[in-house]
Amino acid sequence: MPEIEISTVRDENWLGVKNGMLIQMALKHGFSVFITNDHNLLHFQQKLAVLNILFINLNLPSNRYEELLPVILILKEWLLKNKENISDLISTKNYLVYPNGFLSDQP
Repeated sequence: MPEIEISTVRDENWLGVKNGMLIQMALKHGFSVFITNDHNLLHFQQKLAVLNILFINLNLPSNRYEELLPVILILKEWLLKNKENISDLISTKNYLVYPNGFLSDQP
């Protein structure tokens, strides 16, 4: 199965950078998916719709590694299955909240 590249804020040395700038940096560096657990980002959903990137909000109660890892693995599998559809998804609905829509094979 083909792989996808996953990178964290720490991996990119972007620690301390706030969401607005993080999004701009992700776009500049060619990211196609932006996964976050920022519950406040939902309020900016309409503004995010114009950006050419897929936002996935984990919607988890904490950022603890032990809680994030199982969800990240599910999302990785979902992204691999739907890799060819990501561009279409970005152009139609670029903001998704986990777990809605992630347990099926199609976005």
